[in-house]
Amino acid sequence: MKTAYLLLLSLLPLTGHALETSTNTQDYKCYIGSVKGDQIVFFRWQATELKLKMAGLPGRQLMDNKGKKYFIKAVEECVPLDEEFTLGRAQQLDKATLR
Repeated sequence: MKTAYLLLLSLLPLTGHALETSTNTQDYKCYIGSVKGDQIVFFRWQATELKLKMAGLPGRQLMDNKGKKYFIKAVEECVPLDEEFTLGRAQQLDKATLR
């Protein structure tokens, strides 16, 4: 019983660390150009890795609702989910995009 208690106590700092790192993630919406046209796509990334993740999007393969694969050609802008795009076309498309 004492061993189980000590084991449980030793694992508690690990769970605290896992919670701490998961709070650094942020939801983003990106205005992209793809083979299927311009669209808004959603991602969850670490806030510190935004530029790196954005740079890795062109050429990335996505899948539509029917299971057909397509590629991202360009990333115009990525912003946190609760903010607005600066590009007018992205703002219009964002208003029409379901969450």
